[in-house]
Order: sequence, then structure tokens, then C-alpha cells
Amino acid sequence: MSLPDAGGTGPHHIRDIALTKAVHDVGPRFEEYVTQLADELIDVVGPAGRADLIADYATRLPLLVAMGLLGMDERYAAAVQHSVRDICDRRPRAARSSAKLNDRLRQLVAEKTSVPGPDLVSWMLHHSPAASADEITWQARTLLMTLSADATTCIGQALDDDLVDETARGAQQPPTETTTTPPRSRLQPTTSQTTANRTHHHDQAEEAAHRALSLLTETTVETAVCALRNRLRHLRLTVPRRELLYDPTRWGPCPRNLPVRFVPAKPIVTGPVRWLPDPIFTTQPPAP
Repeated sequence: MSLPDAGGTGPHHIRDIALTKAVHDVGPRFEEYVTQLADELIDVVGPAGRADLIADYATRLPLLVAMGLLGMDERYAAAVQHSVRDICDRRPRAARSSAKLNDRLRQLVAEKTSVPGPDLVSWMLHHSPAASADEITWQARTLLMTLSADATTCIGQALDDDLVDETARGAQQPPTETTTTPPRSRLQPTTSQTTANRTHHHDQAEEAAHRALSLLTETTVETAVCALRNRLRHLRLTVPRRELLYDPTRWGPCPRNLPVRFVPAKPIVTGPVRWLPDPIFTTQPPAP
């Protein structure tokens, strides 16, 4: 990952600089971590030969990636996943779930302050020791929500483009060879959104943090789509495309579900599966 310089001074730059420098520290092996989680999810659905690529993959993977990146372990998994889904889906209990999520993130920051680990929160604390716990908590929440939502949308859109509608006349056959071509980048919002971002991110440190988060999202999307394309062969929709429902997003319409069938695939991950495995993408910060 090549990141812009996180320049700037003043208290309002602290959390942005912390994020940018921390992403630089976790970047080199981040793709490998995403691949590990992707393979575990594909192992779950592969043998059956059927799946909903949104519910079973595009929604689950980015959230697992974000939680692992921040340094959460199995203790956080269920509660954080439920809270994020409530917030993203705007369910009646969203406000309560939002408060619970903040509590969980404060707990995480407190734990990493006492015992740093090989994760993004620990590196943010290391690079900006003057930052308050609330500032680091806010940055962690921003990353969690943005990465999970944006990557889910872009993965769903890319996979939707790949699928053959068997009910359509003259449907083209899918490629029979494994492909490693990454999806075209979808992290390009509308012109008005781009203009707004340029205005909002005029400050160098804030722009650098924004770009760092975008790089994490892009890496997650490209790795996730390539992993699924390589392992699940002959993907086809099991319903007519006209029956699919789409939700509006800032990146364009995203399918609400993608029911598919494919050639059954054997699991490749051996041993017990941990949905939040120990991070492999970085080392813990050096002792002060």
C-alpha cells in the first residue's frame, strides 16, 4: 500500500495521523489476512453448491476483516456483528445497538492501551499517544462501519456483474478457466460526492486518513472477489435477474441478495475454524 503523507498539526489532526500511520504498519500482509477469512467462508458454502453471495459472503467477510483488523477476538464477534447489522439495516433497535457498539469499542481501546497487540488500534495508540481514548474509539468506529458497508456494496456489485442468468435466452456460458483478474474499482462515488469529499477532506492529514481507509476497502474487495472467482466455478443465478432487489448506495445500486448455484467445492482450510483468527498482518507495537 502506498499512502500519502499525513501532514498537518494541531489536536484535530491527531486521530487522522494515527490511522494513516497504523494502516502503513498493517498493510504488507493485510491481503493475506483477507484471503484467510475469505477461504474460511467459502469452505462453509462450497460443498453445498448453493449460496446467497450477499448474506453468506459479501456481508459477512468485510465485517470479519474489520473486526480482526481492529484487534477484536471471539469475545466481541457476536455482539459487534449484531450491532453493526442493526445500524446498517436501520432496524428499530439501531439506536440501542449503536450505544452498545460504542461501549464495546471503548472496552477494546482500554484493553489495547493496557496490553497492545498486533492490530490497528494498538498501532494507532502507539503513533498518537496524546490522542484521547474517545478519539481512538471514534476512529475505530469509523473504520469498522465504513469498511464493512463500502466493501459489502462493492463486492456485491462485482459478483453481480459475473453472474449468468440461466432463465435468460442466449445466456452466455461462464468462463471455464480460473481467473485472477481483480474487479474493476468501484470506489468512485458520483461527481457530487467526489466534490463534497474534496471540500471535506481539504486538510492533508484528513485526506491521508481518507485515502488509507479507501485502500483497506479496495484491498478487501479485490481480494474477496478474486478468492471467490477462483474457488467457486460456473456461478449461476438460481432466480431470474428481473426478480433481484437492489438497494441504493453512494456507489450505485447493490443487490439485496444473490442466490446462486455452482460446482461444489471442497474445503481447503484444515483444523478448527476461528472466525476471528490471530492477526497475521503485523507485529505488535514496540514497547515504549
